[in-house]
Amino acid sequence: MSFYQDLKRGEVDVGLAAICLTCKRWNDFALSTPELWSLIEIISVPSTPPGSNSPSYTKVISWLDRSKNWPLALAVRGERLNERQSTSIKAILLLLVAHSHRWRRVSFGFGFWFRPMHVHLPHTFIAPILESIEIICKFNDDQHDLFYGRIFRGSPALQSYTYRGPYYINSLPSDLPWKQLRNLEVTNPTNATNALMWLGKAVNLHSYYVTIGWDNLRGQSLKSVTSPIELLTLKVQRGTTGFVQNAKHFFRFLDARDLRNLSIHFALGHSMVHDILSDILLKPHLRLSSLTITNLATSEDEFVDCVKLLPESITTFEILTQLEVPVYGYSGGPVKNEILNLLTFHGDESAKTLCPLLETFTLELCVGADDGLLTNMVRSRRRSPRTLRDHGIACLKRLDVVFVRSAHSLDEEGLKEIYEEGLQGCMKLK
Repeated sequence: MSFYQDLKRGEVDVGLAAICLTCKRWNDFALSTPELWSLIEIISVPSTPPGSNSPSYTKVISWLDRSKNWPLALAVRGERLNERQSTSIKAILLLLVAHSHRWRRVSFGFGFWFRPMHVHLPHTFIAPILESIEIICKFNDDQHDLFYGRIFRGSPALQSYTYRGPYYINSLPSDLPWKQLRNLEVTNPTNATNALMWLGKAVNLHSYYVTIGWDNLRGQSLKSVTSPIELLTLKVQRGTTGFVQNAKHFFRFLDARDLRNLSIHFALGHSMVHDILSDILLKPHLRLSSLTITNLATSEDEFVDCVKLLPESITTFEILTQLEVPVYGYSGGPVKNEILNLLTFHGDESAKTLCPLLETFTLELCVGADDGLLTNMVRSRRRSPRTLRDHGIACLKRLDVVFVRSAHSLDEEGLKEIYEEGLQGCMKLK
């Protein structure tokens, strides 16, 4: 079960084959365990050579039988199928529709040949336990709205909706059960007006993922929106000042006093990080416990200004740089000497320690400080519990750090010792 649960999307078929081929005893036990067959994946790409990689109708029948009455998770992806493969996958989808009473999570991807107009959903369609639906689209048309509209209307337990597509998006399906939604994820770029409008409709939302892109805000009247969201992931596209204005307007008109977890993803090389970040952290009533910043491209002085705005309530702080391979000459990032000095507990009242409640710290390819300073900072926040408690400082429990290879030999040695003493987390070189 542990092995099965670690399988990622696209690995289930091969993973279960490995389990069943281990020995006869494992095979018999696997075949009699319904949960193992409850995730049915039909994920196809164009066939090469012709005739290969066709979706298997027989496989789906077998897995439906083996899963007994266990709730189903489905991934039916046909964005890039050819015409012959699409005929096969449409038949499979009709077979799965007959088991809609068992759907718990579904992911559908349509393309040019594989389109919802060929799949008949009865007016009486019902998926009583369906909680989550993901849609991956290469295009939009009325047939999509009709197909998904019937699913939405027949899903009284739906709580999570994810939309992934290739274009800028101005609207979401009108049939969405907005008041039911607890999680909403829209990866397509949109503007502040739409992002706020969707929040206003989803009055019971817990988590929200939205991508802000450029759009001219002239002539648009933005209204303040009060939302109960606790987790917000904001992705900011790279571009002109229009992107920045949309991101700043989104936060300016958002009243989310229960917001505790905030993740901000910038495009690599985004040149206006400071403007957006400072505007966000200046938001009144901000009581974050977790903050993640990805691709933080800014000067040390600008980042120092932002760090000083961090609320004292933060317990988890992550700074990530998404480089597959560090570029030649890259020696660190915006976390430099002054930043680490501000985070260091000096043991007296002479200097205020930022983020006094910090317990989990993640630094990925962003440490540009002198070698050894990170170790000193960590040691300062792992002193005796009484000393820390008397000064209102939490003990740092976990550190995950990725260094540029060979750039932090002293930190590597020092942190290794602290990990051996009980610090959780890990250190990697890249």
